Amino acid sequence: MSSSKEGLNFGVMQKKSVKENITPHKIAVVLLILEYYYIKKKAKPNTLTPRNRTDFCMLMLKLIQCPDLDLEELLSLLKTGKYALISAHVENFECQLMDVYRKGVAGLLDIIQNVIQILVEPTQLSPVVNKSSVIGLYLRRIIVCIDKLSFSQVVRAYQNYKIYYEKAQGEQGRSKEPKASQKSEQDVCMTICSDDTSIEIDSTCIDTEKTALWRYVDVGCWSRRQAELFIAQQAALLETDESAALPPPVLQEQMLNLLKANPKCAEAHYLCYLNCMRVKEFCGAVHSLHHCFDRSTVVADSKGITQDEKNKGFRYAALNLAALHTQFGHKGRAMNILNEAIKIAHEANDNVCLQHALTWLYKLADSNKKLLIQRSISKSSDLGLMYLASLGMQSLAQYEGCNGGKPSSVFELVTESDVLNCQHSMGDLAASSYALKAALWNLYGKTEMASLNSQLLLLLNTNDETPGLVGGNSEGLCLAICNVTHYFIHEGEYNLAMVILQLAREKFPHGSLSTHWMLSEQILTFTHAQNNCQWHIAEQAAKSMASLDPWESKLRMIELYVAKGEHPNAHNLAQRVLAQCQKWMETCGVDDLAECKDSTPITKGDSGVNSKMENPEEPLSPPSLSKPLPTVPVRALILLAESNFEVNSRAAVSYLTTALSLAHCHHLEYFSAIAGVVMADLQLKMGLASQALGVLEQCLPVVLSHGSRFMRAKAMLVLMQSKLAASATLSQTSSQQDVVSMGEEKVTTPMQPARRKEVVEECSKVLGGVKADFEKVESISMLKDILVLQALLSKELGHVSDYHKCALEYKALVHNSPLSSFPKKV
Repeated sequence: MSSSKEGLNFGVMQKKSVKENITPHKIAVVLLILEYYYIKKKAKPNTLTPRNRTDFCMLMLKLIQCPDLDLEELLSLLKTGKYALISAHVENFECQLMDVYRKGVAGLLDIIQNVIQILVEPTQLSPVVNKSSVIGLYLRRIIVCIDKLSFSQVVRAYQNYKIYYEKAQGEQGRSKEPKASQKSEQDVCMTICSDDTSIEIDSTCIDTEKTALWRYVDVGCWSRRQAELFIAQQAALLETDESAALPPPVLQEQMLNLLKANPKCAEAHYLCYLNCMRVKEFCGAVHSLHHCFDRSTVVADSKGITQDEKNKGFRYAALNLAALHTQFGHKGRAMNILNEAIKIAHEANDNVCLQHALTWLYKLADSNKKLLIQRSISKSSDLGLMYLASLGMQSLAQYEGCNGGKPSSVFELVTESDVLNCQHSMGDLAASSYALKAALWNLYGKTEMASLNSQLLLLLNTNDETPGLVGGNSEGLCLAICNVTHYFIHEGEYNLAMVILQLAREKFPHGSLSTHWMLSEQILTFTHAQNNCQWHIAEQAAKSMASLDPWESKLRMIELYVAKGEHPNAHNLAQRVLAQCQKWMETCGVDDLAECKDSTPITKGDSGVNSKMENPEEPLSPPSLSKPLPTVPVRALILLAESNFEVNSRAAVSYLTTALSLAHCHHLEYFSAIAGVVMADLQLKMGLASQALGVLEQCLPVVLSHGSRFMRAKAMLVLMQSKLAASATLSQTSSQQDVVSMGEEKVTTPMQPARRKEVVEECSKVLGGVKADFEKVESISMLKDILVLQALLSKELGHVSDYHKCALEYKALVHNSPLSSFPKKV
């Protein structure tokens, strides 16, 4: 990454060479090298292919760098086929393992003699093993370590190898035993006979003793170099591709083993801290972070590091602790600790630490956020901290987008961030930029553009797997997958959405990122269940969203109440949501929802619904909810208007006008169009068909361009209903000219203009496509409305066969419907 990314200099890795331990794993690796030498020496010219040699070298590099493996794991690695090794090589290796086990200490010493022989160069041009190669250096280090051992230490090394080998043989023997077989007394007991005595031994006791010994064998020992490499690899994976890192329990176990061999390794504690943050383990994260900086202080004292360097560690310790509390939502504690870090940084005149602190400050601040971000961008650019400058531009774009900034200014900031990312090769921020643009397009309702940016993120060049380069942003990748999932949900492609969610489930099975695809999964379940009138499943899905996104859960519950016809419950819950939004807006100095606060709530008698009035959840306190997006109050107002259609049309108009005003204020063009469709539907029910057509002409282009399949079909349905109502009104007006007065009575002469018939035929054709869209999304209630309308039009046109066909489809739909739906009046 760029040089502006300030690393934490713990100063804990010991610079002096650490004494190497001769472990059974290293002995096995040396035997594998020796067997390769013997096979290469005796083999014919074409026996070893270039792939055999390449795979062997890659295998050796892995075995030398990785922590010690059990013999069973090592043999399974050799036999999996991942590395193209000759079968005779593996077989001879197993035989050599057995020979060393049988010969004892002498076999271990023979290995050293054989290694010394292959290190002797027979000629200058064709050495057996180059002493300066990776394998040569490894073998020379093993020789030096064994030469320094006393005889008792060599015996101890062989005993460890013996237990190491017996453990693998015991595991293989147990795996070969039949599961249903039972041991007889002859199998359980062994008899050892000599000339004078006979001793009976219980084999179960031997197994118990061996198992106890295996626990204390010196396997899995970490050298300093292995620890450095492992920590660097896992930390890079956690930063760029969390799904490729070890699972949290496995990684924690590995770190405990590493700390046993390297107790002063502060980086290991920091990696434990990052691992705890993956699973939101607060106590473990705080414990690991404290140990990390405690170890760095102790090592700094032992090395005679200056006080300024020690104070730098204290500054970044406070900064990391503030970041920890921020991640867990402890804003008060985080702000106090951050202030402490700022004070220490001011005393030391550490501008870099101050800029990092300012980055967290504008994340925690509730006021003057824009000013803090602008100052951070300006100062970071002056100091050459381009990573923080680009990150600040993206944060400012996000802030402006959520607070009514002009879309042109917002995307200009994102473009400036892209320029810095390209100039300084900041691949993770480049991926974040695509995710941010997709989120902004979703906010403005441009779903096609959001899908396009998500696919661009997914199709970035991932051939270079170097951590930190383009394509290594885990959060952006997860969000892009979820965006594509939402696109397929909107199009009614539920099976494709499930396939994509399965990909997200495999790549992000746990951790904080898993909440994104879990929310998408619940949205998929809710949408499918609601369209199929499976109210119970939809309600469970909406309630399951509460732990992932409380605002989305509330809105989905309101939507469900409206679909079920429980308008009082929908009204009350929508008012609660709007009250919470109003508190947040008052905090920001906005008062757009004031006119909705005094609206009279509808009662049970007003709704005309005989179902029992439910008591929705109590209003949540502001600290328990995050700040809502601008779309939340707009969606709540639209749903509130729909719940008042039948009982209070005047209040519904007021809610819709407020929603339109708020949507225009935040440049939410798509939600303005949705509010227009709902307004046209309301005007149609009020008998104002001509006005409804005028509203639909303005909002239809946006809905048809970026709306979901359900919303497109609904808009076209309202348009056809408005045209039919308008044509009926014109027909009735023209027929009134032929009214003949007969005394006090008036007789209206029915008349069917040709224009009316053309409109009906046109609408009947369009309704066929609308019906196909509703069938695609499996919306049962809307299909019933379509079938009723098509039947009426067929009857008016005199198409008896089509009329009976619609009636038959309606009957089949009602019969196959799992639960009763509530079709609207056509």
